[in-house]
Amino acid sequence: MKIQSKKVLFFITVFFIFFSNVNLFSYSPEVIRYFSSLKSKEPLELIESIEKQIGQEEKLNTHPEKTKELYYLLAEVQEKMGDYEEASKNYEKAASQEAFLAAAKTALLYGDSLRCDTLLSRLTQGHIKEKLVSQVRLYAVWSWLVKAQSEDALHEPLVILKSYVGMKGMEEEQAAILLTLWYLTGEEAYKVAIEKQYPKSLEFLVLESAASFLPTPFWFFVPRKNQG
Repeated sequence: MKIQSKKVLFFITVFFIFFSNVNLFSYSPEVIRYFSSLKSKEPLELIESIEKQIGQEEKLNTHPEKTKELYYLLAEVQEKMGDYEEASKNYEKAASQEAFLAAAKTALLYGDSLRCDTLLSRLTQGHIKEKLVSQVRLYAVWSWLVKAQSEDALHEPLVILKSYVGMKGMEEEQAAILLTLWYLTGEEAYKVAIEKQYPKSLEFLVLESAASFLPTPFWFFVPRKNQG
């Protein structure tokens, strides 16, 4: 069956934007106080202030953990502004497992699946925190799907995604998995599962068109089954 890649405003971008509000990273009280002092600033001023503070901390070189937290904070601000490439770079400089995962996520958001793969590989070289495992698995499959150029190329990642449905340890990602499968295959069963099992989820809102899709390079040309 011939598949034509179309520009699509893909739902995962929405998922990522909402997901970024659920912060897996814990800031120290000192950095929280610092950020609170900046909240009256405009976004660009905020970025400049954090960058200046990072420069000062690096010169002093007395609190490396604080410097890493500031890089993570800077990356979060850049991500929310849509500067995914710079956000990915600065998440990586924060050098924690949560940061590498966030760097991989933002790499996907600007369309660099190879960088995403590299970061995920780096993350999996050691023992991964249990709370991050399910996201690493899902991001790896999403990165694979980004590279798909035809319907045939969707087969293997879709097999893996389907194996994740109901899998122990993947509970937190079930709605996103089902939405991905529904979007790519068009099979109504996945949509029904979201409506019945996750009626309060973001994914349900996407199905009901209550959440709008945003144009980014991520999966902009991913083929879908029965689309031609």
